[in-house]
Amino acid sequence: MHSSPAHRYAKALIEAAETLKTRQQTDAEIQYFDAVFKERPELPHLLNRISSIPESGAAVARYLIETLEVSRPMGNLIRMLAQRKRLGLLPEIARAFLKECRRQAGLISARVTSVRNLDRDECDRIRERLHRITGQKVEIEWNQDPSLMGGIMIRMGDRVIDGTLAAQLNRLKGHMLNY
Repeated sequence: MHSSPAHRYAKALIEAAETLKTRQQTDAEIQYFDAVFKERPELPHLLNRISSIPESGAAVARYLIETLEVSRPMGNLIRMLAQRKRLGLLPEIARAFLKECRRQAGLISARVTSVRNLDRDECDRIRERLHRITGQKVEIEWNQDPSLMGGIMIRMGDRVIDGTLAAQLNRLKGHMLNY
């Protein structure tokens, strides 16, 4: 796991949830927060502004904890972030938490983008190929981008496998220029 503040908070939250045997509830809470933050991308900025105002961060923390009836580890995290004026880190912490959970489960995430929707057989072949390449179970997010013209692009963390028509043409051009 990385050493950013969000990753350290996420790791500590996982450990606290496991110690207090609230891991399942904490996982569900994090998934809920992650979905809310994806739906409302302005919230981190708003939380940062609120938490910088004396007593506002504490009030927001109390509201979240009481309204959502969060687990003790999640409540402690929210209170601590409010005290440190870092409530805006919650979305990053949620992403880091989910990423660490996938890592612990032996899953890796990939984003596959193609010019069109792929049929079930194509998806299964890609999933199996990625499994063979990585040796891990791959969780895939499927995207469509008509601007690709053809082929697929796969992103797994920092790794990119570019099998798009444009990339293939560029490679061919490079080979032809080198002759």
